[in-house]
Amino acid sequence: MSLPIFISMRTILFLLLLIPNIILSQCAGVQSATLSPLPTNGTYQPGTVVTMCYTMNGWNGTNFGSNWIEGFGITLGPGWVSYSPISGPDDCSGASLPQQWLWAESVTNNGGTLTVGPGYFYEGPTGPIDGNPGNDWGDFGTSCQWTFCIQLQVSDQCDPLSLLIEVTPYADGTMGSWGSESCFDGPYQAFNGTIAGGNVNTSPITALQDTVCVGLIQTYEVDYTAGSTYDWDGTGGYFGIVEDGTNVAEYYWGAWPGTYEVIVQETTIDGCVGEPVSKFITVVDTLITFNQPRTGLCLGDTTKLVVLPSGGFWSGENLNDDIFTGYNPGTYYPTYFVNIYGCPVVDSLEVFVREPFSAPVIYTELLDVDLCIHSNEQFFYTPDDFGVEYTWHVDGKLQDDTDFELYQMWEDSTTDHVITVYGTDTIGCVSETSYLRIDVEACHRLFIPLSFTPNGDGYNDAFKIVGESLYEPHMQIFDRNGMVIYEIKSLTQTWNGNDGTGYYCQSGVYNWVMTYKDDKGFGHTEKGHVVLIR
Repeated sequence: MSLPIFISMRTILFLLLLIPNIILSQCAGVQSATLSPLPTNGTYQPGTVVTMCYTMNGWNGTNFGSNWIEGFGITLGPGWVSYSPISGPDDCSGASLPQQWLWAESVTNNGGTLTVGPGYFYEGPTGPIDGNPGNDWGDFGTSCQWTFCIQLQVSDQCDPLSLLIEVTPYADGTMGSWGSESCFDGPYQAFNGTIAGGNVNTSPITALQDTVCVGLIQTYEVDYTAGSTYDWDGTGGYFGIVEDGTNVAEYYWGAWPGTYEVIVQETTIDGCVGEPVSKFITVVDTLITFNQPRTGLCLGDTTKLVVLPSGGFWSGENLNDDIFTGYNPGTYYPTYFVNIYGCPVVDSLEVFVREPFSAPVIYTELLDVDLCIHSNEQFFYTPDDFGVEYTWHVDGKLQDDTDFELYQMWEDSTTDHVITVYGTDTIGCVSETSYLRIDVEACHRLFIPLSFTPNGDGYNDAFKIVGESLYEPHMQIFDRNGMVIYEIKSLTQTWNGNDGTGYYCQSGVYNWVMTYKDDKGFGHTEKGHVVLIR
């Protein structure tokens, strides 16, 4: 069984004096605060202006590391919206150096480890007089009384926000330049209340629709709270607001499309002002948009009338719902009726039905062209119809020309050509096709025999090209293996059936290919065969 140990009070005091730096010292003297006006049941009405005066009698910090009083930091609850200093503490040290108590929004200690504020803080008596109380010592004294006063204002909102007021005295070892940090005083609570009146819970704004057309009058409202008044406003877009302080208002929307806010703010019977409640309203133009302002149609064709917004109905001739048929040529005006966000809107679309599109007539100077007499260049044209695009073909081949004229250069060959053309107007109507036949007779003459007999009887012994208006002729003659065995390069040159080396070719069929130019400079290629008979 262990024996009890008795330690005298004197022994405890002795031990405390030996280890002062590990004891959380209470350096502050007696603290008190006054509020004017006084709160009611721990609350203040919104918007109230309050004067708070704080007093501390005495300071024990000199017994703990020689700490002097450096300042008073103030902590405020979110219900206070503004504060301002009224009067600061008196100087207690009586030192001859310049010193004073300063109001500061924030102060950082000399070591940069702590920043506090707002509050009153001491400048001096040692250290630079530079408006920064954090880099010098505090006010020296043990039995002085330090008093300061500030003015505070309560938020005008009625949310029960905290109106806490705390004052924390700081030693110069904590917030100044003194090297010994031995005072760890907690905050003194001067007041801990709330804003009176409770929350103002304004309901959401309701309306028939969130999108309205220009010029519409629409009613907006919120739930009614007994005794409350309501202030209606907005961000524009309206001619005026009809309101009488109640929970209902009428907005006269103007002629300016856009997105705007309807805003209402409630004030309760207790004078509590709620947060503004808003609703976005989109004001739109009462416009009917057709896929195009004017629709063209070919005779007998149909078209679907496309329009925005949908949901309306059409009225007029040649209509089956939204399908228009161009039974007869002319201009028609089908009408569209639709309701746009509560506004009835009517508009018409112009539909043009084209008259029958006849085939264009083709004109030219000659239908029979002899290239020995006439130029190989020929023009064709059709009377120009404004806005019509023409499609030309020559012998079935599409031409690049799309206007009312066609230019054509004929090759030197005897050929019958067919010219065709049709028109397409701006709305896509296609005419009938016109046809024109042109007979072209070549100027050059060419004869190549089909056989020859190189047997020395004096008759048909050589293969020879006969022609007129032929230039730069070049013929290659091939054996059955595709090898060139002979070449003719002029109209005077003949082939007697040898292979060009003195040997006679055997009887048989020999293919040939010939190129030449005519008198117009056009190149030609001819192919054929000749039978050699011995």
